[in-house]
This record gives sequence, C-alpha cells and structure tokens, in this order.
Amino acid sequence: MLRTLALATIFFTWFLATTVLGQENHPSRVALVIGNSSYPDAPLRNAVNDARSMSKRLSKLGFQVITAENTARDAMQESILEFASRLEGETTGLFYYAGHGIQSRGRNYLLPVDAEVSSERALRFEAVDVQAVLEEMEFAGNRINIVILDACRNNPFERRFRGGSRGLAAIDAARGTLIAYATAPGAVAADGDGDNGLYTAELLAALQVPNLKVEEVFKRVRVAVAARTGGAQVPWESSSLTGDLVFNRQGAAAQGPSPAPARISNHEAIFWETIQDSENPEDFRAYLRQYPQGTFASLALIRVSAMEETARGTEITAALDSGDATASTVVSPPSSTMQLRVALLPFDGWHVWGNLNNALYNMKRGATYVIRNDSRLHLVYAHHNPHADADRFWEGSMIHKTPKRDEVLAAGREYDADIVLTYFFKRSANQIHLEAYLFDIRNGTTMKREMTTAIGRGNAKILTRQLLDDLFADG
Repeated sequence: MLRTLALATIFFTWFLATTVLGQENHPSRVALVIGNSSYPDAPLRNAVNDARSMSKRLSKLGFQVITAENTARDAMQESILEFASRLEGETTGLFYYAGHGIQSRGRNYLLPVDAEVSSERALRFEAVDVQAVLEEMEFAGNRINIVILDACRNNPFERRFRGGSRGLAAIDAARGTLIAYATAPGAVAADGDGDNGLYTAELLAALQVPNLKVEEVFKRVRVAVAARTGGAQVPWESSSLTGDLVFNRQGAAAQGPSPAPARISNHEAIFWETIQDSENPEDFRAYLRQYPQGTFASLALIRVSAMEETARGTEITAALDSGDATASTVVSPPSSTMQLRVALLPFDGWHVWGNLNNALYNMKRGATYVIRNDSRLHLVYAHHNPHADADRFWEGSMIHKTPKRDEVLAAGREYDADIVLTYFFKRSANQIHLEAYLFDIRNGTTMKREMTTAIGRGNAKILTRQLLDDLFADG
C-alpha cells in the first residue's frame, strides 16, 4: 500500500512538472511589445513609457512578453521573427507598437529609430512593413492574433512625400485577427503630455476591467478617447476574429462595457456606427448636416478632408508619373469657378510646450488646403513669414490676443480680397486651443469659430471649413 502511494506521488509530481514545463515551452499567450521614442529628428515623449506599461499589464494578464525599446531595423525584424516562432495552435498572439508610423500607397510602415528616409521609395528598405508582421502571424496558424498600432502620430518625413498622406491606412484584418489603431485611418493621434499617451492610457485602464471580451475592451477605449477629445480622436478597429478572447477573466460574473457618454443620443450613435467604416465622404457630410455639433463632428470633418486629400494626392501622383502635368498645374483649381478672393493674414500664438513656428506653419497649411480645394475660392495672399507684421494685426495679452478689426479690414482691401482669415493658437500642458476669424471685407462683418482639443493637427482645417460653411449658408 505504501509502495503504491509512493508510486502515485512520484507519478503525480512528474505529471505536474511536465505540465508546467509544457506550459512554459508552449505558452497560451505571447506578446511582442515595441516602443520607439529616440528618433534623432523627431523624438516622441511617451512611446517607450507606453511600451513599458503595456508589457507590465500584459504580463499580469498571463502573456509571455517580449519587449523591445528604441530598436533599429535589424533588431525589430529579429524580435518579430522570435515572436512569430512562439505562435502555434491555440496560442493567442498580441503585437503592440508605439512610435512613428507612416502610410505610403496604401501600406503602413513602422519606423525604427535608425531609419533614414530620404524619399518615399526608401521606406521599404528603411522601415518595417506592417503587412510583413501580419503575414508572419498568419503563417503561424494560431487561433487569435491582436495587432495594436499606437503609431498614428505625425509623419516626421512628410515634406519628402508626394500626396501628403497622414496617419495610417486602413488594412483589412486576416481571418482570426483584430487590428486596432489609436485613431481613424488618415487621422493623427497626439503623443500625449502625461506618462502615457491618451490612447494607451485608456487601453491600460480597459484591460484592468474584469471579464471584458476583446471587442468590448476596444469599444470602451474608443468611447473614452472620443469623449476626452470631443470626437477629434476616435480609435479604430478592423476585425475578422472567429474566436472569443477575454483578457482579464476573473470569477463567474462578467461586466459589460461602459455606456457611451450621455451627450451621445441613441440616434446619433446608431448613425455613426452605420457610417464609421464608410469610404464615401458623402456619408460623413450627411452626418454633419444632421449633427453639426455632434460628438463625432470633428472626426467626420477629418475623414472627409482625409478622403479628399488622398484622392487629390493620387491624382497628383498619377499626373506627375505620366508626365502630363506639373505639380503646380495639378494643384491649382479651375479659375473659371473662382468667386471669392481670400487673404490669409499672419497668425499669432502663445505656447508653453512645443514648436510655435511649426504649429503656425501647420495652421497655414490646413487653411490653404481647404481654400485651394474649394472651387468657390481663390487665394490671393498668404503670409510667408509666421511673424510677419503680426504686431500690426494683433492686440491683447500674451496668452490671449484678438485681431485688430480696422487693420484686418484695411489689409483685406489692400490685397483686393473679399474675405480674410486669421487664427490664434494657444497651447497649455494638456490642451490646444485654436480660434479662427473670418472677416467679410464686403460688409465688414466678423465670424469666429474656436475649439479646444488634446491634439492640434488638423484643427485649422476643421475650423476653416466650418467658417466657410457658415459664410455660404448665410448667402
């Protein structure tokens, strides 16, 4: 009897040991987390912090985590191959990337810290193609794969690219895969001013909630980020999952996702859910007509602008490649449809953090984009120096200035303009405030639009479009 018990004990001990070893050799959850911050020309504040926080959280959720920080291209590729080699059968794979990402011709590229992108053609040699990561995960044949790209920040090489694509391009997820973006395709997300970026901070919080399915986690993140940015940043997912995944399973009770903010009506939420994957700008214009001050109004405007910009960039690239036109002739709108002559006067701004000249340049760029893509308008003057004659046109305290009405109207007449646009920019530690002014030289009236968000990229474009819509709506 004692001998039997001893043999049973030995067998049970061997069984436990082999089971544990088997789990270590074939983990059920594997994650690769990459954070790149130390770019020589365009460093990011939070990418490495985000990666470290995600690594800790995923480890607590049972993932075997491979972490890489500030990686060169070769190191990134090696870590991807190591990650893919651990995926098999019933393994859940998760790839998280925080850092710079660029889209080019419908493909997304992740930038190593040693990338030297002298032209758009150099991307495939200097960066890591997201499609290559997806193919490695798909080749493993495992059950569920999650790809999280907090890489929708500004493109540090944007001026070297034709077409001016922003953010990341939408990618169709392969079977069994969910791809999550920090913001909508074609839009740009903020790096953030806290310890973590806005998107990753909300993702970390959602991963702490017990018993949420993966789709519920990302829906919770989407609602929270959209609410915090007033709809200026709305995370995006593409999913072809065929199985269920609960990140943080605890006990028997399941907790549902958080409700949408109270200010989002059921009708608006349903409308948005219906069109959010659309590639037709008319769908978003319909939303804006019905909900001009809606929660997702800013995002709808960004989506419309991004689609128009992508279409215009494709047209320009095709024309240049064919040799049938120059960049200047392609960009110029037809003169026969021009009606209102527009002048852009020097902008003014106050900042605590960031580069003021770069902010003013992006504001001018956004405004001129709207003007040049509206056949009812013709740009007759746009200042070239961000500080040119600023004192002539602005007055007030350093942190809040207003345009001098008489000087603006006089300048408008000087440039033979029908309307004048000018802007005031203010950035604090956590928010960006932008005011846009439209002066109608013909009758001396003034219109103003303003917005405060967590990100500033694209705000001038949004407010310019709103002012012009107001102007034309008034006849």
